[in-house]
Amino acid sequence: QVVEGSLMRDLARVFPLTLPVMFGYVVLSIAYALVVQSVGLPAYLPIVFSTLLFGGSMQFLATNLLVAGSPILTLFVATLVIQSRHVAYGLSMVSAFKDAGKSRSYLAFSLTDETYALLTSTCPPQGMSRHRYQLLVAGLNHFYWVMGTILGVIIGQTFELPLAGAEFALTALFIVLLLEQIKKGADSWLILIGGAWGIIFLVLFGPERMLFPAVIATVLSLVLLGRTECKK
Repeated sequence: QVVEGSLMRDLARVFPLTLPVMFGYVVLSIAYALVVQSVGLPAYLPIVFSTLLFGGSMQFLATNLLVAGSPILTLFVATLVIQSRHVAYGLSMVSAFKDAGKSRSYLAFSLTDETYALLTSTCPPQGMSRHRYQLLVAGLNHFYWVMGTILGVIIGQTFELPLAGAEFALTALFIVLLLEQIKKGADSWLILIGGAWGIIFLVLFGPERMLFPAVIATVLSLVLLGRTECKK
């Protein structure tokens, strides 16, 4: 039976599930804000991008293209290519978001890799509706990214720090999420499917072109196997 509790109580119940994402997002968004400032762009720009775009790797690329003076069309096409995997995410979550109502647009906007991983591998706490759980997970993850960016802007305006290795934070975050799912007893064959597709497309297309087809193949596998929603 679903009986919605207070918002703060439900936040307290969902927050521990998002901790791995929080640690990764804060570190990565701090690095992003520092990179933007280091190339001479306005300090407010990373905050605007993190709030309205919320694109992770796409935001790093957008920064490089802006600095290089690339035309808007180039930025638009590059964004489509990098974020194209999110189309597969969204399609696989159509049934999961069917009861979201007016918040469906925000859920689609905030469906990052990490949010997708959490929503497809965890279930709402007992007594919490799926809709509220989805909103809290997505909202918390978005909040972490924006707050980390703001912190990065403050640090960048106060100190001069070396940035070597900061880009590895995203890779480290995926590793942590994978280990968390293994510890929780996630089906090993699901992990093997994702790993197998990654290896196959790495061999076929190389490291620079393997991500999109590997993600598409993995998501389609999950859809066909009925594993885009949590299983009790």
